[in-house]
Amino acid sequence: MREISVGFSSRKGFAPYSWAIRAYEQTPFSHVYFRIGTKWKTELIYQASGSMVNFMAGAVFDDLNKVHREFSFKVSDEAYDNFMGWATTVCGKPYSAFQPFGIMLREVFGLKKNPFSNGQKAWVCSELVSFALSDSLGVHLSPHIFENATPRDLFSICLQLQAEVKDGDISKH
Repeated sequence: MREISVGFSSRKGFAPYSWAIRAYEQTPFSHVYFRIGTKWKTELIYQASGSMVNFMAGAVFDDLNKVHREFSFKVSDEAYDNFMGWATTVCGKPYSAFQPFGIMLREVFGLKKNPFSNGQKAWVCSELVSFALSDSLGVHLSPHIFENATPRDLFSICLQLQAEVKDGDISKH
C-alpha cells in the first residue's frame, strides 16, 4: 500500500488569481493538488498550476503556498503505478487559463457546457485531480464533474471519500 494525499491550498503573498477564486468559491483555498511520498523520503506535488501540469518538490510548494487541508488515502501498489503512469503522460500539458472563467459563466448563466472547455488539451487543477481520481485511482465520479469541477467541489468529494473509506484503500470506492 502507498499513500497519496489530495490537498487544498492558497498562494502566499500577492496573488490576484488565487484571491478571485477564493472570493467566488467562498473558500479559504483556491488550489487542489496531489502530494505524493517518494522512496527517497521526499514529497512531490502534482498539480496544474502556473503555465502547465507539473511536479514540484513538496518543500518548495510549502514555501510558496498556505496548505489549508490535506486528505490522505491509501492506494494499492497497482493503483499507485497507474496514477504515476497517468500523471507522467499529462505532465507538461498547458494550464487552461480561461476554463475557470467558463466554469463561473456556466454557473452564473445556467449554461449546459463550459464555453472554454478544451477536453484534455489543457488543464486546471480541479479538472486534473478529478480525472486522476477517476481515471487512474478508480474513484467513481459523476461524468459531469470533470470539466466543471472547482476546488470546492473536490473538497466535498474528499470529505465524502474520507467518510466512506474504512479499509484504507481509496481505489475500491
